[in-house]
Amino acid sequence: MTRAEAVIDLAAVRSNLAVFEAAVGGPQVMAVVKADAYGHGMARIAQEARSIGIPWLGVALLSEARALRQSGDTGRLLAWLWAPGDPDLESCLASDVDISVSSLWALAEVAEHAQRVGVRARVHLKVDTGLSRNGASVDDWAGLVSAAREAQDAGAIEVIGVWSHLANADLTGVISGNTLGYPVLPESYSLVNGYIVGPGVDLSGADLSGADLSGADLTGVTSGNILGSPVLSE
Repeated sequence: MTRAEAVIDLAAVRSNLAVFEAAVGGPQVMAVVKADAYGHGMARIAQEARSIGIPWLGVALLSEARALRQSGDTGRLLAWLWAPGDPDLESCLASDVDISVSSLWALAEVAEHAQRVGVRARVHLKVDTGLSRNGASVDDWAGLVSAAREAQDAGAIEVIGVWSHLANADLTGVISGNTLGYPVLPESYSLVNGYIVGPGVDLSGADLSGADLSGADLTGVTSGNILGSPVLSE
């Protein structure tokens, strides 16, 4: 029986991460590597992201966060999906994993286990903004924030941020004077051999052998001797 096989171009992964990081500008980028990095290999993709300076990784499950720590990753890492009594909670707290909290029971568990481990938990409060994916409801939000403040004042946790899964990231028709990123590639950009190709992109390190670039917008594109990973030109 023939088995299907996925061959991952790690240079393209590094290149595309660099393109997105450059496009975002100031805000820190998080590379989400949940579900085995969507089938690409969680530990290896995490290593590639760290190698080009991506400061944050994200996973859904605490078990995924534990596996990343066991693989040697020590950078900032957020995990957001867990159930009461999760056996990996204390391990994640002890290894400096940031934990998402969206309910009073979760806040209580994190505070209790943090004190047991002897650390101050790094917590991100999650609010539901319409997707109904594990975020605190509008009705519960004020109570959660108040309880989190009490837990922080007691030294059990530190609230690092507030976040949400967006119900809709479609920016069609949006007018903005300072757009930081795009939910899809802009019209003038395209994927070629796994690389983002478009105006101002440095492709000096891209392997584009055999690629058809006849329809690509190459305004300001830098090419050369194929020596390094492509990044956006300044």
